[in-house]
Amino acid sequence: MLAGALMAQQGETADRIVRAREALPSSALGTIAVAVWLRRRWQSCRALVFRGRDWLLAWHQSAAEQRYLADLSDRDLRDIGLSRDEVVRESTQSFWRR
Repeated sequence: MLAGALMAQQGETADRIVRAREALPSSALGTIAVAVWLRRRWQSCRALVFRGRDWLLAWHQSAAEQRYLADLSDRDLRDIGLSRDEVVRESTQSFWRR
């Protein structure tokens, strides 16, 4: 019952969009197309910026962890199950290879 009502509502919405599009002059349709294109490009650029931000935050966190581990004494490292060699090896690896 609810699915049928939802489908009918979507059909009415589609009909309204078609009628509104037919009522617009062709110059307005071009403007709308440009606006849609710009919005999609903006969303792509925004996603790229957020991915870059996430990468930088992960890199910063990794660098902070490396500094913390490097400051620990050999006894503290043994307590957490690491050796100085493992810490040095991990700290010399590139961020993106971990």
